[in-house]
Amino acid sequence: MADRAVGIAVPLVLILGVLTVLYWAQWLSFDRALLIGLAVLVVACPCAVGLAAPLATSLGIGRLARCGCLVRDPAALETLARTRLLAFDKTGTLTEGRARVVDIESDGVGTSEVLARAAGLERHSEHGFASAITAAAMTRDIEPVVARDIRIVPGRGIEGNVGGERVAAGTAP
Repeated sequence: MADRAVGIAVPLVLILGVLTVLYWAQWLSFDRALLIGLAVLVVACPCAVGLAAPLATSLGIGRLARCGCLVRDPAALETLARTRLLAFDKTGTLTEGRARVVDIESDGVGTSEVLARAAGLERHSEHGFASAITAAAMTRDIEPVVARDIRIVPGRGIEGNVGGERVAAGTAP
């Protein structure tokens, strides 16, 4: 929003500076009129807005980070200001401050086996949901399987080898 305001203000200030020079050049020397026009440019410069907006954004992101909120895109703050409704997934992240497994759904594979395989993979991960999955296995007395050849795929999840079979947890490709 500040960029749009500065984009409009800069041409207006430049036009005002030129008009000021032309106006004062009628009664004063051109050198003196030029100094007055320059003074108008210095006083009316929108640089303060151009500097204040990024500074305010940086401070806002810093305050959010201290509260445990990660902002990956500063434009999200402007979008958030126009937001009228928020809907949250009930994983416990918001209410308890940490994620927890609420339910497991699978097609044809028992939930205990799914949780054992997922916990076997996730105990090698630093992701926030990894600790929730391993804790869910411990709570249900499910021993995580041994996973080998673990490979963490940034932004996608984790994969490995369990008993000769390729197993993955994360976002579907």
